[in-house]
Amino acid sequence: MRINVSGYHFETPLRVLERHPSTLLGDRLRRAPFYDRERGEFFFDRHRPSFEAIFIYYQRGGRLRRPEPVPDDVFLDELVFYELEPDAIDEYRRSEGHSTEQITWPANATLRRIWMIFEFPETSRLAFVVGRRKQEELGNVVVKGLGLEDKDEDKD
Repeated sequence: MRINVSGYHFETPLRVLERHPSTLLGDRLRRAPFYDRERGEFFFDRHRPSFEAIFIYYQRGGRLRRPEPVPDDVFLDELVFYELEPDAIDEYRRSEGHSTEQITWPANATLRRIWMIFEFPETSRLAFVVGRRKQEELGNVVVKGLGLEDKDEDKD
């Protein structure tokens, strides 16, 4: 089977991909829309460096390893696009330091909004300001705890 990812070609026996039947490439029906009859290949206009690692995963199994120059969010988007097994994605997330625990959101909308402000600084401008302030306060506590604060020796 021939796969073209943004101009770079990969070839593998079909049986290798079919070892992962729940994935995009392993499922005949899900990969069918990407087939280019004129070229006799499957074409994906996707991130090629990420696919190289995904292709190795298909061929050898085992752990997913993000290529060094590829940003984590880009690689994760590609894993989701190719619909790799959830267990493999969770293992990758753990290896990169992501938390895989399920978050229980507060049922009350107001409490949920307040909680998000304190826990997720990327969700709003207010959350960013609050998160920044929490970082500054933590920094001050550490500096004081280590005895590194500026001491004004001119005081009488």
